[in-house]
Amino acid sequence: MKRKKYLTKEEKTLDFAIGLVSFFAFNVAIYFFLPYIGIILVAIIGYGLGGTGEFMEQVSICTTFILPCAINIGLLLFCAWWRPWIALGALSALGSLIVLIVLAGVCFFAACLTIISIPCLAAIFGGY
Repeated sequence: MKRKKYLTKEEKTLDFAIGLVSFFAFNVAIYFFLPYIGIILVAIIGYGLGGTGEFMEQVSICTTFILPCAINIGLLLFCAWWRPWIALGALSALGSLIVLIVLAGVCFFAACLTIISIPCLAAIFGGY
């Protein structure tokens, strides 16, 4: 495989859109199939260990947290080398999720502050 050389802006835009959409689709698929992957790993690895509770917990933690991160980082590195605009699309999808989470936190904080301050203001101003 050779690194793709982009000749037109449309090729870059298409690869960017592929990266943007495939990041969301791939992560939804990973988290949909994550319980099944954990069961398969416990069946494969835990067969000789008798399936102890601690071991099954460790495998489930590994599949829940480490496996998706490793897959996403590996795919980003792969795409950054072979198709850089797909990697940029995936990174922008991740950035948009971070921005949405920060905005949701600000809205939640503002709502909580408003709900808490209404009775306090009523008590301070004597019901006016």
